[in-house]
Amino acid sequence: MDVEEWMLEDAEVAFVTFGSPARPALRAAKDARAQGIRAGFLKLRCCGPPEKIIDRVGRQARRIIVPEMNMGRFLGR
Repeated sequence: MDVEEWMLEDAEVAFVTFGSPARPALRAAKDARAQGIRAGFLKLRCCGPPEKIIDRVGRQARRIIVPEMNMGRFLGR
């Protein structure tokens, strides 16, 4: 699967990104970790998200943040 994962193993907050918001989202996840928030990061490299990974992250994280610059491409998935 064409994704990049960072610190998702114990994440309570997960940033799921695609495209240009990825770098700021990773920075936000790292900043959150520095403040004691268990944050993780998932970068999708294709716009059709791999359902198994999204399902795993969705079951684990208490909150998912999807910063988008594409008019809601992932909204409703």
